[in-house]
Amino acid sequence: MFTDRVFIVKPRLVKSPYSTELVKDWTNPTLVPVDAPVSVQPVTSDEPWTGIRSSVETQWRLVTAPGHTLNVGADARLRVDGIDGDLEVDGRPSQWGAPLRHTEINLKLYEG
Repeated sequence: MFTDRVFIVKPRLVKSPYSTELVKDWTNPTLVPVDAPVSVQPVTSDEPWTGIRSSVETQWRLVTAPGHTLNVGADARLRVDGIDGDLEVDGRPSQWGAPLRHTEINLKLYEG
C-alpha cells in the first residue's frame, strides 16, 4: 500500500522583472525526495465547464505509513511518480499522533 515515491516541489526564488522583490519561479523547481514511500489514491475527478473551454480537476489523498510524517504547508506542491503534473495541497495537511503517527494530505491536480 505504501509504494508511491513522492517529491516536495520547491520553487526557485528569482528577481521579479517588475520590482526588486524575489518571486517564486515554478518553471525549474527544486525536488526534495520524501524519505519514505507513501500511499497516493485517487478520490474524484471533475470536468467543470467554464463556457470557453473545459478543464479537468482530479483530487487525490496522500497518506504516510504509520511512524512517518510529512511536514508541508497548505501552499506546497508535490510530485508523485506515475502522475503527470504537480499536485497542489488542498487545505491544511493533517498530522495524527500516537498510536499511529502519520500524515494525511488532500491534493488537487488542475489540467486545462
